Amino acid sequence: MKRSLVKCALAIILGISAVSSAQAPRKGGKGGQSGGGGEPMAQQFIVLAKQLAIFFKDNPFKIQLPFAADDFKNKVEQLDKSLQIAGEKALVEFTEDILRDYAGKEKPALFDRLDSSVLVNRTAWLNYSKDPEGRLALVTKEIAGLVGVNDYRYEESLKIVHNRAALILSIPLNEKDEDNGSNSSSGMRIVGQDHKQFDRINEADVLIDGGILGTGDANNQRVDKFLNNPSQDEEWYEAVQLAWKKNRAAYFLLAGPDGNTASISSIYPAQWASKETGLGMYSLMFVKYKQIYDGPCVGTAKSLSALERLKNCFLSQNHYGAYDTLSDQKYATPVTPQSIADALRSVTTDFKGRLLYLFAWDKRVLQAAIRDNFIVNYSSLAIPLYESRILSQTLAAHGLVPSLVGPFAATPFWVKTSKQPISAIRTFTALKTLADLGLSFMDSGTQCVLGEEKYRGPQLIAQSKIRELYNGPEETCHSIYYRLPRDIESELFPTMIKAGFYFDYDNKTWRYEPKEKPAR
Repeated sequence: MKRSLVKCALAIILGISAVSSAQAPRKGGKGGQSGGGGEPMAQQFIVLAKQLAIFFKDNPFKIQLPFAADDFKNKVEQLDKSLQIAGEKALVEFTEDILRDYAGKEKPALFDRLDSSVLVNRTAWLNYSKDPEGRLALVTKEIAGLVGVNDYRYEESLKIVHNRAALILSIPLNEKDEDNGSNSSSGMRIVGQDHKQFDRINEADVLIDGGILGTGDANNQRVDKFLNNPSQDEEWYEAVQLAWKKNRAAYFLLAGPDGNTASISSIYPAQWASKETGLGMYSLMFVKYKQIYDGPCVGTAKSLSALERLKNCFLSQNHYGAYDTLSDQKYATPVTPQSIADALRSVTTDFKGRLLYLFAWDKRVLQAAIRDNFIVNYSSLAIPLYESRILSQTLAAHGLVPSLVGPFAATPFWVKTSKQPISAIRTFTALKTLADLGLSFMDSGTQCVLGEEKYRGPQLIAQSKIRELYNGPEETCHSIYYRLPRDIESELFPTMIKAGFYFDYDNKTWRYEPKEKPAR
């Protein structure tokens, strides 16, 4: 049966010509039609482009770039100029429209060499808010297209920035940029934010120390309870509201157990152009890029207060790089005690979700959790972009869930429960089935060629074939095109069914019976 299954899976291999987005059809964007600053997202795009330009020019890792660093830098300056000069057409625009290339493929962004412009889908950009590498890769890909790089794929740009996001995002910009109120003391340009707010924190401010996440210490447990239900902690709840009455932010400082990560966040009263009032939330995530062997800045050290640790360790840039995330929550007017309570509960829920993403869902933590619990890792059976999703679904299938508290045994942020979501079980058992049959799941949005064979996903192929595709020369498609969303289930399950499998819910296993599938 195994041999016939391999033949069946290989029989669905398709071959379709590759498509370039350089000459793709475009629709007009909303906002940013003329220069003079552009919309905040366009400014975010330019900030990342500037930091990338400096990184490529310095090229500290001797990366083989597909473009000249000077050409990239000059194109970024042209894009930036279009946003700064009033009356000039903005060359970076954002739109609510779905963007498609000539083949009808949905794209997160399109470039146009004729007018040197970039059009970005607003939703796609927001989807990258928790994926700094993905956002940097997207910016790199579009500008590479503008400077003349043909058939340049997202995966290729992702390789350039992989594991370098913290370094790139901590690159300070030129002095001339500081006058526009967008540079932070940590070397970051933060559009629409008060770039000095963390420097100005003093003893009179509300600075809540959440302790070292994943250790289960008193502060760790207290901040977790507060984020679940702010009003149950009367002291912190009153302190936070008092800060807002003074039109000041309330700050939260949290650290990872190994000292590799930390975050400082502010929750502040805000008013939007529509005159609606609400709570804004803004965070800096600190990532250690220099080893700290001893001293007060070590992750577990407690000799410094929260304020001293913030000032002397994280903001100093001696050991940490930083990147920012932004999320706003609104509550209805007129302001009432109940509306404030509802808004705070909403914003803290979002805040906790972000912390879980930054700490518990980190790929290194996921890998460690699987290793420490002796769970088989099948993530190599799909393209690398699915790795984190496969790892998290694998943990969920074995009854492990993310948490900010502890104490834990070997792996922080994951605890054992009796919950085993059926969707996670389907994913894990599907990959286990493929592993037993020597197959891999491939999801390629472009043509891949190996010898005289052509591949296009989603499909099941022999593991040996996918290794050849990844490890072969450029033309074999070792870089796989990224398609939104990164949801392996939505592609894996239909592909399994198409190849003749069905999921047996009673026994929670995948079976191969192409002619008879039980009704469900």
